[in-house]
Amino acid sequence: MADPAPGWGRRALAGAVWGSAVALALAVPPLPPDVVMVAIWLTVVVQARSSGRTAAVACSLAGGLFFGYAHTEPRFQLIIEGQDDVVLTALTVVLGLALAVFASMRGAPDD
Repeated sequence: MADPAPGWGRRALAGAVWGSAVALALAVPPLPPDVVMVAIWLTVVVQARSSGRTAAVACSLAGGLFFGYAHTEPRFQLIIEGQDDVVLTALTVVLGLALAVFASMRGAPDD
């Protein structure tokens, strides 16, 4: 089994920090969920192009987790009550992962 590329842990941590920071920074004052989702997706693309797939996947997962935490009812709890909020959170993560894979195909460091 081959070792992962050097620095993949730092890139993953940086991606997770950026994803969570974007989701939490847009929580106060609360913005509409679609604006937050687009901001998370743009951050995923930037991470994919600059730091690679590992950072982008971590950014997508952390952004989706904190989107569910800060932008769904009840806010600032790890519980999602509404079915629509579950769908929005899942859509944020799934589309973020797809963007991470496709955006990292060209011009990103090896990972």
